[in-house]
Amino acid sequence: MTAARKTQAVLKNEARAALATRLDLLLRHAITINQFDLDVAQECKRDGEEIWAVLALLDQYHRLGKLPTELFRELKSSADRRGFERRGMPLPEVKREVAATISAPSPETAAPPAPPMLPALPIPPVLPVLNPPTAVAKLAAQPEVGVGRILAQRYLLEAELSSDQCGTMFQALDQRHTGLSGDAHRIAIQVLRGGDVAGAAVTLAEWRQEFRAAQPLSHPHIIRVHELDQDGACVFLTMDLVHGATLSALLARYQGKPMPRAIALAIIRDLGAALVYAHERGVVHGDLNPQCMVISAAGELGVRGFGSVRAHSNYASCEQLENRTADRRDDLYALACISYELLHGSPPFGLLNAATARGRALLPVRPILLTRTQWQTLRIGLAWRRENRTVGVAWWLAHMRLTRAAKRLPALDVLVGLQPMRRSLVRPLLLIGCLAAAMAAATALDRLPTHAILSEGWNEVRSATAATPRFLERLGNWLSPADAPAIAPSLAAVRPASAVKKPATQPRLPKPVRLALIDRPAAPQIELSTDNYTVLPGESAARVMVRRRGTLQGDVSFVWWTEEASARADRDYVDWGRRAEQIPAGHSSVTLLVPIVSDLARTESRVFYVALGAAGGGAALGDNARAAILMPGGK
Repeated sequence: MTAARKTQAVLKNEARAALATRLDLLLRHAITINQFDLDVAQECKRDGEEIWAVLALLDQYHRLGKLPTELFRELKSSADRRGFERRGMPLPEVKREVAATISAPSPETAAPPAPPMLPALPIPPVLPVLNPPTAVAKLAAQPEVGVGRILAQRYLLEAELSSDQCGTMFQALDQRHTGLSGDAHRIAIQVLRGGDVAGAAVTLAEWRQEFRAAQPLSHPHIIRVHELDQDGACVFLTMDLVHGATLSALLARYQGKPMPRAIALAIIRDLGAALVYAHERGVVHGDLNPQCMVISAAGELGVRGFGSVRAHSNYASCEQLENRTADRRDDLYALACISYELLHGSPPFGLLNAATARGRALLPVRPILLTRTQWQTLRIGLAWRRENRTVGVAWWLAHMRLTRAAKRLPALDVLVGLQPMRRSLVRPLLLIGCLAAAMAAATALDRLPTHAILSEGWNEVRSATAATPRFLERLGNWLSPADAPAIAPSLAAVRPASAVKKPATQPRLPKPVRLALIDRPAAPQIELSTDNYTVLPGESAARVMVRRRGTLQGDVSFVWWTEEASARADRDYVDWGRRAEQIPAGHSSVTLLVPIVSDLARTESRVFYVALGAAGGGAALGDNARAAILMPGGK
């Protein structure tokens, strides 16, 4: 008896594993909903109690984010009906939700109207629940829809506006409102693109979810969605018509060059405002990209496509490419990618998607004229993992410092005529001059900087601009490791005339004093570069710079430790205890790392301290030997 029960349990486990495999095939569009439904029916026919295992399996996949909500409800409804049939109970009445503008059903399928038991209450229009076996097949076999066709005996398609993976956008004339003035009787219609039967059911469910999410949104920078309707096999969305150009078309006109800074920041501000409004109402865009952003002729930015289940562009995060349900952190990644493209002229990773760029360990290049805070904030949005971009869009916008943004976007014709932002030579030339002056001063004091310091200065110059390539190439060759020994003799070529040493016959200072300055350098001092540091959300460690002032000759050492305040050791940060550190000869600074304990629930700002002491190697402690480390709370 026991062996028989064990055999029966093994068979049940194998059957449930087979159902899970079939569900995975359905999610990969390898089988249709009807085929999965037949598998469930056969299993329930073999064992009526298996219906509960099916329901548990569907619930598990939905909680893990593998099963879209609309598809989950559809499969669960079918399984529930089989459970009622097994128990011999009457089937529950299936309420068909019909939008206000959906065509009336045919007489063969229409149910007789029931007398109302209660006064009718106004309800918002919702999308129809189409019959999967028929509607999905029709959707997959829908004919091409083009200009001149009339949909639902109402909308005349006048012109094709755009086309993408989801469908085709048309300008349409609403023939029921032709008496209205201007373009009030014209709307935009997005026709759902058909496909094979296996993929049509999932696509239709995604459109239902997108409509339900976007329909209640009302914001100046969000394009309003009106109805989800159908005409035979054609399913379409109606929305406000915006005469203008998509942001992707506008970016193409700049040919890889950055937009004017004030305009780019204004677009980032308006796009971020739309996301903040939607996120506060629990709605995620899910497929944010320049193609779904439209700038009207009057210079007003509008975003469409909220509630998308799948991302179709290279602006999708790694999690979305892994078919995980989108959340607001994925919208932040797309916002950061678009912001980078506006400020730099090209996407952060070119034509590669996030997964490929992460696999190749690519790093974005810092856009010119971007402050340290702006660059760190932008990199938080570009983080590979969701855990490193947990800040809200409102926080992100505030730290992007958008105060120099234009108060509003100019008209589209003016925006199209603007010239791309020129890469100014003022900053790189100023940096080159400062570097040359510092080298000349160091030579005068017999304190030549090391090659590492020169390379760091060269990298700053190189990241500041891409202009004057020949000049920068010659400067790079001059500072290359192969030519490092020849740097000192070449300093006279770039040293200001005032800094050139005068002949020995005409010394500027008396010889005894000059020798004293050289032979007796001042004792170095060790101190922190500033008295406060901020750890931005997403950073894994606090980076504290310790520098030494005075001579770079010889190694100097010091001891450092952390001190608690509102932040606690080993709860908010890692306490290393007292540690000895050294600044080698020729180096002016060293960076201390204090690991930060990740805590997504941290809402209040917390502070701890880093202190220095016990300097060695002939060095003394400076005035700034203690700094506060601020850990801002998340929203």
